[in-house]
Amino acid sequence: MKKKTAIILCSVLAVIIVCSICVVSFGDEISFLKSLGISSKQSDDTVLAEYKDFKVTQGMVNFQKRAANLAGGSPNVKASDYTKDAIIDRLLIGRMLVEEAESRGVAATKAEMEENLGSLKASYNDYPEVKKQVDEYCSGAGLSIDEYWTQVYDQSYDQISRTNLRIQLGKDFCSETGYNGSVDDALMTDEFDQYYNDHRAQLLKEHQSDVKYYS
Repeated sequence: MKKKTAIILCSVLAVIIVCSICVVSFGDEISFLKSLGISSKQSDDTVLAEYKDFKVTQGMVNFQKRAANLAGGSPNVKASDYTKDAIIDRLLIGRMLVEEAESRGVAATKAEMEENLGSLKASYNDYPEVKKQVDEYCSGAGLSIDEYWTQVYDQSYDQISRTNLRIQLGKDFCSETGYNGSVDDALMTDEFDQYYNDHRAQLLKEHQSDVKYYS
């Protein structure tokens, strides 16, 4: 149940912003999700940075800061990860990762997006706790359940593409380091986390000339 709940919570967050947030235990998940829904309506379209045709807005930054504040003192939420500059760069890197997934032929397919949506809908229908959480978010955001699913589907392309790329990078990691375990096991290691974070930092460095900051 915890795994299914975490999947739904990640999808809720991805509805609003093109990035991934680590979902943690907040104590009162209902209040947390409704608060996030309300925050999602308080949009500020001021552009803080651009990468090609992708724009990072103040509203996107505010939403992530709000999520971090609601997470409170969780050990999974580091203050340094939620400074304005850190959020902007993370959002930009998220877009770059999608581009890399596309260039490497591992971007999300329509079939994967539909399978993901079907799985989330099944969790919504089968688990009252999940339904409550999603309904609370929709209430705060002023969304009908159909509008919510449409947004989840639309945002899933980036989510799944980044996940597929992470798996591909896991294969690269195993090949380059001679890791003897499975790719799934490799993805759980601290060594791969460092490898992945280094890759993300390198992406931003390589594409720096295409980035414009306005903040």
